[in-house]
Amino acid sequence: MSHEIRTPLNGIIGFASLLETELSLLENEELYDYANGISQSGERLLHLLNNIIDISRIEANDMEISLKPCNISEIVKGAVELYVFKANEKGLKFNIQTADNPFVIADSSSLAKIISDVIENAIKYTETGFVNISVGYNENENEAYVRIKDTGIGIESAYLPNIFDAFRQESLGYSRAYQGAGLGLPLAKRLIELMRGHIAIDSIKGIGTTVTIFIPASIQESPMKESMPVNISIPSEIIKHDVEIFIVEDDRMNRLVLKKMLENKFKLTLSVDGEETLKIISETYSEGKLFDIMLFDINLPVPWDGILLMKEIKNRWKEYNNIPFIAQTAYAMSGDKERLLEAGFDDYIPKPINQGHLISMINNHLKTVKDF
Repeated sequence: MSHEIRTPLNGIIGFASLLETELSLLENEELYDYANGISQSGERLLHLLNNIIDISRIEANDMEISLKPCNISEIVKGAVELYVFKANEKGLKFNIQTADNPFVIADSSSLAKIISDVIENAIKYTETGFVNISVGYNENENEAYVRIKDTGIGIESAYLPNIFDAFRQESLGYSRAYQGAGLGLPLAKRLIELMRGHIAIDSIKGIGTTVTIFIPASIQESPMKESMPVNISIPSEIIKHDVEIFIVEDDRMNRLVLKKMLENKFKLTLSVDGEETLKIISETYSEGKLFDIMLFDINLPVPWDGILLMKEIKNRWKEYNNIPFIAQTAYAMSGDKERLLEAGFDDYIPKPINQGHLISMINNHLKTVKDF
């Protein structure tokens, strides 16, 4: 179901983003607002989909997490950076306090998601005052904590016992603008418990809310090396117009989205299935040409899928073992990235695809392979 929903969402969000760019250049404010509304609605649907899938997998005991030593202060700083603009836009005081804390044992991506969601809620439900984020260490329990305190609308005391029930919403004192699916805190609690931590909430209606996340500390002094997040801004300096990218995508709308995202920056060759792909590569190889980047959808018409096709190409034409292969997939489940990298892909991007993220990823691989 994730794949069936993400595939059309990729078209909706992708085209809306492209429309936003075009309409902003045309300075058509009214139509830009319409496109922006489509984009925001698509992102809300995507966020809801991700939460439903995650909470369903936890309930089915199918959620895989990787517990490693990680720097909780850096994770918090990264989450805070995402919401500085939104807090400033509402005129809120947005403060963060970190100290030299021990590293924690956690799944870094899941912990970042939890902290981001709590900060987002704090800003969303606070119209005036402040949102404070502090990171500390409880030596007696050997656990680090992240505390997010706001001066928002607060929660009715009668509702607090149900705050961690999935799909439950507080109705008293909430306008439609504050309604959601009721999944954020239930999901946060279950993910934190998988990491052997816990979460606490204190709230007074009309005064504010404090959410505290506790995570077991690590006795190690430094974390295992983790990949740095990709810069999702669209770079302009290293884009080369003679770079050739081969795209395999069987969905017509998604092919159009990728074409519009990339055609003004790179030379593109597109294919709809495995047989057409092998034919094109055979012809271009006989002409002495290799593509610079291979961007493959994973879910392709039988008998091929993206993994089998990538392996077949590398087996037939050995030079392609030195060419970057990027997997794009609408499945986007936990563990997919690791599975695809182990299979031989050099990188992975989930659908719906962010244009800036994709271009940055392509340029990062081009810098590695070529002397730009």
